[in-house]
Amino acid sequence: MLCHNRNTSKESFHCRNVSHLGFYTLTLNTSNLGGNIYLNCVYGALVDIVSYVTTALILSKKGRRSSTAFTIGISGIMCLVTPMLRSANVNIGLASAMIGKFFITTAMSIVILYTGELFPTLLRNTTYGIASMTARIGSAISPFIIFAGETMNLSIPFYVTGCLSLLSAFLTIWLPETKVTGLPNTVDEALELESYRTKVSMRKLSASFRRKSEATTIDPAK
Repeated sequence: MLCHNRNTSKESFHCRNVSHLGFYTLTLNTSNLGGNIYLNCVYGALVDIVSYVTTALILSKKGRRSSTAFTIGISGIMCLVTPMLRSANVNIGLASAMIGKFFITTAMSIVILYTGELFPTLLRNTTYGIASMTARIGSAISPFIIFAGETMNLSIPFYVTGCLSLLSAFLTIWLPETKVTGLPNTVDEALELESYRTKVSMRKLSASFRRKSEATTIDPAK
């Protein structure tokens, strides 16, 4: 299944890796943003709380693919402009970094759900575990990125996170949408989901997949 579905696997695992790397990099880098390091930590915590609430609202209205691409893309843009804004004004740079942190936290929350919806029930536990392991690689790398910024240039964490986030946003566009389709129960259904990779609008998704998914769902009344 992972071999036949290798594009979805690579893209979703990469997105999990980048979202976790970005989250921990921006979180650990709050002490290097200038100003009061304790207030920066408080601002970061408040941003995370708002982000988790926002995630629930976004997922109830928008699709997983578009939400992931948008949030991680905006985060990448904000990370790339933060060093320039920070050189002009510390407070503006701090605000820009927090906006980037807000969007990368939102993207991470969405991707955690999105990954589980891309693979069939038969392999969902395995693929989710691999995705989580991949995400921990990004988490483990983030302290070294912070160290590189502290010893060479404070802009390094922002440029690394920004470039990887934009790349991940581009790759996410090619993932199939899962909001209006049922969870794939079999390998065949997961492979059929691949045919929706290029569908831009959720309204254009074929109703055949939804009917087939509903047919395989056990009726609780029986």
